[in-house]
Formats: sequence, structure tokens, C-alpha cells
Amino acid sequence: MLRLLRRRILRLARRSIGSPDAWGDVIDLLRAAPSLTYLDVGAHIGLTVERITDECQNRIVAFEPTAASRAALDARVSRHPQVETLPFALSDQVGQATLHCNANAQTNSLLENDQGNLSSFPDDVRHTGTETIDTTTLDAWAARRPSTERFFLKLDVQGAELKVLHGAISTLPRIAAIYAECPLAPMYRGQGEFWDIHRFLQSHGFHLAEIYPCFKNPQGHATQTDALWLR
Repeated sequence: MLRLLRRRILRLARRSIGSPDAWGDVIDLLRAAPSLTYLDVGAHIGLTVERITDECQNRIVAFEPTAASRAALDARVSRHPQVETLPFALSDQVGQATLHCNANAQTNSLLENDQGNLSSFPDDVRHTGTETIDTTTLDAWAARRPSTERFFLKLDVQGAELKVLHGAISTLPRIAAIYAECPLAPMYRGQGEFWDIHRFLQSHGFHLAEIYPCFKNPQGHATQTDALWLR
């Protein structure tokens, strides 16, 4: 309850000064549409899932391929029956892939580091190994769900957001909103940057609803942002 109270006070403070509030917007959308299934793609240890379970009744499906992070995720959501966790990554192909594992597991990615990561966050993105993981597409997964089910899609997959979207062409009409982390600098090789993601979603019937404050490297350069698109 204290955690929830702190978040609500912070949300009110941000809105009182007109500051964009990413998770406040996400919570408002989900509470207004409790039938939407929240897809947390790149759930890590479940901190964002926890935000949703604190305030919303929506069904949640959390995708996390990294074994250690998934164990922490499963422990965090064990008392929430509306949450399903899945041990694979979403991408543009069904099969297996190499996941690059880093010192900071939040930066694990299907993509190799690019210069932006190496120069700005060398300690975080230092490789600690690799994992061979199972991958599928959102289209392949959603085809096994009820055809009437509608989704809210959250993407935080370290530069591979556009790969997930390319594997979701048939499912996009069933998606009401997309909240995604978007690179602004060369962080991962082969990444889709904000402008690429925006053009793709615009061509599939989404409009940009909000861009949130940028994350900056120690030199003060914007490296990534979060953005919200609505159908």
C-alpha cells in the first residue's frame, strides 16, 4: 500500500506541473479498458508487471527468456493469478537465437552492442556470456489465443523492438496501444530507432500519443526514449 501511495503522489505531482507521466498514462488506459490483455515483452524481473498488478485487473502475459531474470519474475508474480509468464523471446522468426547477456541484465539483447552502448555504458553492457533461447513471433503466439482478445503491447527488448513488430503484422489490428522503449543513438547493431518504429506504426494505423523524457548518457546525449502509440 505504501508503494502504491508513493506512486500516486508522484503521479499527481507530475501532472500538476504538466510533466509527461508514462506509467500514469499506461495505468489510465488499462483501467479504462480492463478487457485488454497486457503483453509485457521483455519483462525482466517483473517491476513493470508489479506496477500493473498494483492498480489494474487486466490479464497479463509476461515474456522473459533470460533464466535468472525469469526466476525473479516468477517469484514476484507468484501470488497474482492473472499473470502468465513465458520463457521465450518475441522476435521476427520462430526458432532459436543467441541472447547476448551483459553485466546489467536489463541490457541483455538479441542484438550485439553498438558504439553508443560501448562508449556510454561500458560497465553495464560488458558481456558475461550468451544463452541459446527459444523465439517466436507475436503472430504465431496470438494465433493460438481467442480471436476476440485485444492487447496492450509493451516493448522493452533493447533495440529489437522493430523485429518484434515485424513478427506481429497479422496481430497489429488486435492491438489497442503500444508503449515502447526506442533508441535514439546507435546502441545495438541492427536496431530499429524511434523514427523507424514511428513510421512503421503510422503505416499500420497508429498515431503517436506521447513521447516521454529521454534517457541520457553521462555526456548528456539523449540515447533512448519511451513513447506511446494508440490505434
